[in-house]
Amino acid sequence: MLPLAGLFWIAQPGTAAEPPSTTPAPSALSAFIESVVEDNPQVRAARAALEATTAFKSAAARPLYNPEVGVQAENGESDTRALELSQTIDWSNKRSARTAVAESERLAAEAEYRAVRWEIMTELLGGLASHQTGADRDALARTRADLMHDFATLAQRRFDAGDLSQVELDLALLAYSEARIERATAAAELAAA
Repeated sequence: MLPLAGLFWIAQPGTAAEPPSTTPAPSALSAFIESVVEDNPQVRAARAALEATTAFKSAAARPLYNPEVGVQAENGESDTRALELSQTIDWSNKRSARTAVAESERLAAEAEYRAVRWEIMTELLGGLASHQTGADRDALARTRADLMHDFATLAQRRFDAGDLSQVELDLALLAYSEARIERATAAAELAAA
């Protein structure tokens, strides 16, 4: 399908000099997550285990028995020389059995590697989301506290002018105090996240 799309792109008059990209460029968040996940010690250990099992599979796929060459020479009444070549044959198919076991171990290590990456990525994204939520709550609490401060200031002016009663002023000051408490709580939660 892609070669046809490339031909279609080439055949179009007046198109740009570059073919359309099929994969989007990685975002800064994706690059950050990838670097954090790849630098994680658990992921590194799982990757090393995967590489080791891949090497074991490669070793298991090699022939079990090497040919043996022997040379004999005898000097005496009659000079004899002999060259021996022997090869043990793997009749019971040990090589393929070892390869199959090594492939199973490699697949298990690959699954473990993927699971560890997924777990670290999930924890990281959860932490980032929690931090972003805390930052948004803090910003919202700050805005609310600023608005309640303006409201309390306005209520004080109206009380001084005689437009509000003491109860209404106290209610406005109470709302401002609650907004400040919520702001402090949001800031503390953000610091903890």
